[in-house]
Amino acid sequence: MKIPLISDFIEGFKNSFAKRAESTQPTPSVFIPQKNKYNATNTIHSSLFNGVGKEAFMLGVEAYKEHNSVFKSMSEVGTDIMFDYLDLNGDGYITQDESRAIGQLSIDGENDDGTFITENDLKIVKEKIIEDLEQAKYEQDQKAINAANEATHNTYTQNIGGNNYQSYGEQTASGSTLANEELYNAKRQIETAEQTQIPALQSAKSNTAAKFDKAISAKQNEINTILKEHEEKIGELKTQRDKTQKELEEAEKKIEEADKTIEEQNSAIHKSEANIQMLESELSALKTDTGDTKVDNRNKARKEEINNLLTKEKENIEKYKKEIEKQEKIKTEQEKIKQEKTTELQNLDTEIKNKLPDELKQKIDAIKAEIDKLKSQKAKAIAEINKQIKTIRNQVINSNAYGTIGNAIGTAASTSGNQVIENAISLLEQYAQKGTIEVNGNNRGPLVDLIRGCGGNAPWCASMMSFVLGRGQGLDNRATFGVDHSVLGIMNDAKRAGYYRNKAGYMPKRGDLQIQKGGGRSHVRMVVDVVPGKGYWTIGGNESGGVRKKFHSFNSKDYQTYTSGFVDMQGWLSRKA
Repeated sequence: MKIPLISDFIEGFKNSFAKRAESTQPTPSVFIPQKNKYNATNTIHSSLFNGVGKEAFMLGVEAYKEHNSVFKSMSEVGTDIMFDYLDLNGDGYITQDESRAIGQLSIDGENDDGTFITENDLKIVKEKIIEDLEQAKYEQDQKAINAANEATHNTYTQNIGGNNYQSYGEQTASGSTLANEELYNAKRQIETAEQTQIPALQSAKSNTAAKFDKAISAKQNEINTILKEHEEKIGELKTQRDKTQKELEEAEKKIEEADKTIEEQNSAIHKSEANIQMLESELSALKTDTGDTKVDNRNKARKEEINNLLTKEKENIEKYKKEIEKQEKIKTEQEKIKQEKTTELQNLDTEIKNKLPDELKQKIDAIKAEIDKLKSQKAKAIAEINKQIKTIRNQVINSNAYGTIGNAIGTAASTSGNQVIENAISLLEQYAQKGTIEVNGNNRGPLVDLIRGCGGNAPWCASMMSFVLGRGQGLDNRATFGVDHSVLGIMNDAKRAGYYRNKAGYMPKRGDLQIQKGGGRSHVRMVVDVVPGKGYWTIGGNESGGVRKKFHSFNSKDYQTYTSGFVDMQGWLSRKA
């Protein structure tokens, strides 16, 4: 489901309201015909809105906002926005079942059939509006994270098994790569170094070299101009000088080419070392005794493949080192030639200067001093940039960022429970995309009856989680959940099994169940993505009568006040059978 920007969010409200205002279906004038259906100052009977259209709703709220605090809260929210939240199916009219959905909000439907709408219900609506705006606010972050994950995945898979890496990493690549902050930071560190910092330094090095070469060439041309003007006095000495100068420049060029090749080979060594670190971490994390025959056989094959890849990478490193040795020899030879030609040039310049007037001697000496200074500055600047590149590479390797990612891949491949989670999330996304909601309200409808597997009108958020993790994918999850249809039952089962996590100090991850128990709320949702340091996305059932995706900021009241903890489903489902 596309999350709109804040501007699109507001514009969407306007458009939907304008469309509904054009409806020709007759509506009650205000709420007067049903006025006797409420008498408290902070409560409204949900049947009051049955059959009410937008215009009548707006008139009624404004007419009675000074007499009832619920109407006043609706007015503060905004009558247009409030109507949109009441009119769940978007047909332009509110039914009693739709208004009941608002009445169920304060304790999320449990022990409340939505007969009355209270001030507490309206507080939840206000929070939902804030959360909707937070969703829009974080959309760009989410896009950036997804783009970064894809870029990193593409960059670091080409040399470590290609499609095999993708096959074994698919269980994390789909979103659980953000399962914890350590993994998120590792991917960020690699991306920053290899896609931003190092390329920027390499570009700066090329630009620096070009700038100094241009300045040195200009100074050389100044000397050549002086010598050409006095060619008759110096005769063949100028021809000899030109030849020696050219040989010196060729030696310097070959030294720079050797340096460039050495840097390329060092870069290749770094990549191979990174691949080795990642592969070895994946290898150590791969398990062949998970109790799942399919997973064990697949991991055995992957281990064999990794060992072959490690051998290849180590062979590559030896090849790169030999090329570096070769280039170092070339560089040493050219350094010797450079020294010889520099001495020859100095001797020729001495002879030439003896044939020139004193003022020209001094001028040439001054220009040569400038050239020597430029060459020294160039060498120093290039050396400093090379040092920075080497430091960045060492920092990433020594931080074990590649190892962190490899470990996550191996762990995912050894976790048969992860596929159960991915299937569950896929089911939730399908229901959310279809806009699945209750039919006839009161916690009833084809979906609700299906997932609950029983009649009645009990709340169904817990049943939704039980269904997608079990029967929805042809599994029996009774070994996991002793109670299928109760938030408290799931929470207590998780505690007994040792997989319940209090929110304090805990970073939720993909597949976790968010538990809200206390503070007037009892609800459970599944975490489907995490934005470290900011919040997380969930999909749950019985969200305003439907299956919906929402964002929870770590700073929001929804997380700070109502969330009590999380169920570690990856750990629970991955335990050895």
